[in-house]
Amino acid sequence: MKFRPGFSFRIALLYFILIGGLFWFMLHKAFDTLDASVRQAAEDVMVDTANLLAEQVTQQSANGVIDINMLADLIPAYLNRRLDARIYSVFKPSPDMQVYVTDSQGIVLFDSTGQHQGEDFSNWRDVWLTLLGQYGARSSAVDITTKVSTPEDRVMYVAAAIYEGSEIIGVLTVSKEVRHLDPFIISASNQLQTYAIVVLIISLLFGAAVVWWLSRSIRKLVSYADELAVGQKVSAPKLQEHEFDKLSRAMERMQEELEGKRYVEEYIHTMAHELKSPLTSIQAAVELLDNDTMAVQKRRQFTSSIGDSAERMTQLVARLLELAALEQRRHLEKVESFNLSALVDEIVKEREHALNEKNIDIIRQDSDKPSFFGERLLIRQAITNLFDNAIDFSPAGGEITVDANSNGDECTFQIQDQGPGIPDYAMDKLYQRFYSLPRPHDQKRSSGLGLSFVREVLHLHQGRVKLSNQVGGGTIATLIWPCHILHRNHTDSSQ
Repeated sequence: MKFRPGFSFRIALLYFILIGGLFWFMLHKAFDTLDASVRQAAEDVMVDTANLLAEQVTQQSANGVIDINMLADLIPAYLNRRLDARIYSVFKPSPDMQVYVTDSQGIVLFDSTGQHQGEDFSNWRDVWLTLLGQYGARSSAVDITTKVSTPEDRVMYVAAAIYEGSEIIGVLTVSKEVRHLDPFIISASNQLQTYAIVVLIISLLFGAAVVWWLSRSIRKLVSYADELAVGQKVSAPKLQEHEFDKLSRAMERMQEELEGKRYVEEYIHTMAHELKSPLTSIQAAVELLDNDTMAVQKRRQFTSSIGDSAERMTQLVARLLELAALEQRRHLEKVESFNLSALVDEIVKEREHALNEKNIDIIRQDSDKPSFFGERLLIRQAITNLFDNAIDFSPAGGEITVDANSNGDECTFQIQDQGPGIPDYAMDKLYQRFYSLPRPHDQKRSSGLGLSFVREVLHLHQGRVKLSNQVGGGTIATLIWPCHILHRNHTDSSQ
C-alpha cells in the first residue's frame, strides 16, 4: 500500500525542517561568535600585559638605550613557573605567553623563545604600527614560513611602545598561541551545544503537539461544517483554541437562530454551497502537498492557501450571523446623535494600513462636521463595508472621496472611488446574497454579503442605498436616510 502522509504529518515535517535549520544556523553563528569573543577577551588581557611590561622596561631604560636585563631575568623565571591552575573546567599547568623587544629600528633585542634575537621585525604589523604611534597587533602562523595555516595554528601578537620621554625608542610585544585558547572554546561550545539540543528537542515536541492539536480541531470543524451543510442537527464541537472555538460557537449560534425560520433551508443550502469552495481549496492543497518532491516554497504557498480558505470560512460565517440577526430586527434599538466625520476618522484610521499599501489618498468634503441621527454602530458597519469595497476596487495611487451632509431632514453619506466601475450585467445582482465581483488586483471575491448588510441597515433606518458609475470611471455609493424622523423619535424617547 502506498504511503500517503496526512496533513498533520506534512505540517509537522515542515515545522521540524524549519526549526532544525534555524537551530543549526543559530548554533553555527553562536560558535563563530564564541570563538571571536574568546580571542577578543584574550587580546584585551594581552594589551594590559604588554603595556605593563613596556612601562617597566621604560622605567629601566635611560638615554635612549633600552635595558632588557630586567626582562632577561624576569621572563625565563615566569615561563618556568608551575601554575597548576584550574580555571573552571580547564586545567592550566604552566605559562604560555612569550615576549620579545625591538629597538626603534625594529631589530629584536630580546626574544623569550631564543629564536629571533637580532632579526629585523620592522615589517611586522605589531612593530611597524607601534613605532608609528598606533595600536599594533597581528595574527601569524606558528611557523612564519607557512603560507597557509588553520585558525588554531596561529599566534596572536599585541605590542606596546617603550618611551624615552615622548619619543618611542622601542616596542615590547607579547604573544600567545591560539591553541591555548581552544580548551576554553571547546568547553563553552560543549555546554552551548548541550543547551541547544535540549531546547531543540523541547521545541520539536512542542511543535508536534501544537500541529496535532490544531489539525484535530480543523478536522472537527470541517466535519461539523459538513454535517451542517446537509441539514443535520448536531452540537458544535468544544475546542480549546480560542479562534476555532469562536468559529464553532458562531456556527452553532447561526444554526440556532436560523432554525424554525421560513428561510432556514435557503441559509443552510447557501452556506453549504459557499463553504464548499474553501473546503475544496483546502482539500486540493492537502492532496498536492502529498508530493514529497515538492519544493519548500510551493509547500508554503499551499499552506498559505489553506489558511486563506479557513479565513474565508470564518468571515463567511461571521457575516451570515450578522446578516441573519439584522434581518430579524424590526426597529432600531438605540437611536442617538453622533458626529459622522469623527466616525469616518475612526474608520480611516483602522484602514490606514490598507490605504498605505495601495498609496490611496482620502479626500474629505465633510468639513462642516454635521450631526447625524441613527443607530451609530449599524451606520458604522455599513460605512465600513463601503470603505472596504472602495479600497479593494481602487487602483494603486488612486483617491477615495468622502462626503457627508445633513440638512435637518435628510442624512446623506457618499463615497467615490476611481476603480473600474460596476459592469452593466452586475447592476441588478449587487444586493443578492453571496454575489461578488472579482477584485481588480488579485481577482479574489468577498463573501458577497456586505451590500446585503448595508441595504438591511438602511432599511431599518427607513432609508436607501444607491450604487452608480461616475463619469470617467469609478463607483459612487450613497446612503440616504431621514434624519428628522429619527431625531423626533430620539427626542421622544429621551423625554
